[in-house]
Amino acid sequence: MLLWQTRCSRQTAEMQMHFVATVSHELRTPLTVIRGAGHNLLKGFVRDPARITQYAQLIVQHAEQLTQMIEQVLVLSSSGKGKAARPHDRVSLRDVLDQAVEATRAELERSGCRLELLTLTRAPMTTS
Repeated sequence: MLLWQTRCSRQTAEMQMHFVATVSHELRTPLTVIRGAGHNLLKGFVRDPARITQYAQLIVQHAEQLTQMIEQVLVLSSSGKGKAARPHDRVSLRDVLDQAVEATRAELERSGCRLELLTLTRAPMTTS
């Protein structure tokens, strides 16, 4: 029994370390974008009003992503303590896709790739 408990404890510790490493990595990406955009604005590298707006939008977008990630981690941590997790918010898939396209627009343009989002519609459901 002691050997089994030791193995379980070791596996739990390894899973926790993996989780922390993954979360840390996921948090770094938006922080890097926020830091870079803020630095460029602060140092005056960006002066065009349209580009300033674009940088500000990037900062807000990635700050919102950080907030969502932190909320998810908090929900996850509370679920293990017997607390009820908050229900998932509804999200618009189109909004998520539009944000993803906008966040990668510069890379798409540089690569010469073209990305097109199509709208699929369902036939209305009828009841008999």
